[in-house]
Amino acid sequence: MTLTGVPLRSEQDLELLRLHTRAAAEQFGLGERRVWSFAAAEIAVTPSGDLQVSIRVPLVNVAERQRVERSIAARRTAVPRVSLQDRRDSLVVTLATPLFSEHAPAVQPPEAALADPAAAITGAELVEENVRLRRALIALQAEVTETNRGVVALYAEIADQTERLRQAEEQMRARAEDLAAANRAKEDFLATLSHELRTPLNAMLGWARLLRMGTLDEQARSRALETIERNAHVQEQLIADILDVSRIVTGRLRMDLRPVELEPIVDAALDALQPAAAAKGVLLSCAIARTGPVLGDPDRLQQVLWNLLANAIKFTPAGGRVSVNSTREAGRALITVTDTGEGIAPSLLPYVFDRFTQGDPSVTRHHGGLGLGLSIVRHIVELHGGEVTAHSDGPGQGAAFSVMLPLRR
Repeated sequence: MTLTGVPLRSEQDLELLRLHTRAAAEQFGLGERRVWSFAAAEIAVTPSGDLQVSIRVPLVNVAERQRVERSIAARRTAVPRVSLQDRRDSLVVTLATPLFSEHAPAVQPPEAALADPAAAITGAELVEENVRLRRALIALQAEVTETNRGVVALYAEIADQTERLRQAEEQMRARAEDLAAANRAKEDFLATLSHELRTPLNAMLGWARLLRMGTLDEQARSRALETIERNAHVQEQLIADILDVSRIVTGRLRMDLRPVELEPIVDAALDALQPAAAAKGVLLSCAIARTGPVLGDPDRLQQVLWNLLANAIKFTPAGGRVSVNSTREAGRALITVTDTGEGIAPSLLPYVFDRFTQGDPSVTRHHGGLGLGLSIVRHIVELHGGEVTAHSDGPGQGAAFSVMLPLRR
């Protein structure tokens, strides 16, 4: 037997090589015949770390040769690294297999080797190495588990941060939409304000030029003065509404509260708006009952009634009717202004007390105004501890506004 690159330090190494050689022969059906021995085998270790076994099989006759060839050919597909050399009196089978082939049986050291101190030390070292590897494997598994926990926690944190970023993005988008809506509302208000201020101003300037030219007769001069005075009052009211809204927004709207009766306040508002109603052909009626005193500012309460009556007259066509009623109900004074005018659309009804809210926001609308009167009414009524509501059955069905104020105890 020739050995190349295989150190033989003990009888155990020799036995191991014998077992590998026998296993290699059995793979090709040569193990059942005792026609080969170690004297007819060459064992070498290739540079790639494989165990190369060459077995010489003496052949007796042609039938024996064919049987071996068929056995090797049948196993060649399973173990491709095998070669066959046909010599005159024998066949040489060469098999390359890993040094510690899984086909080789486990080697049990003989009893004599157990008594060898070198063999005992080698076994102890193997046991110690096995224990060390097991401990390293357990430590590695623990590290992998901890790493997995960290990865899961990192994924959860990333998901949380992603959700926060999404919410922040939605908030920023909503804020941008609110700012855009506020900007559009500001532009609409400035356009409406410019139009509303310019309309009475143009009328006053036109009639003033005619008066200066001196071409008007007495009746025309009287009409010119009335028009100038009426438009001056309109412009004054616009400016007053703007100033009131500014005071409301900044919290500087002052109230002079004292016990007052509502009947004189209602009468004063009716007297102030009777000429406007008569000029438009609107019937103005009232049914006032004694309600008792309330704690309020007379001027601001009169402003509330004036705005409600002026609004009703403005949206009531000629031949229509506006009525005012006052009653006492459950410890509160109730004043209702009802008209037979254009009514309020159901979609607009919840927003009639908001600032700058109008059914037709364009500057070419039929009715003027800044859309501030009803918002001022609501704020003043709430400062008195009361409540104002609006009701309408729809367009063309008229509208009713009710003011409820707590009575003074």
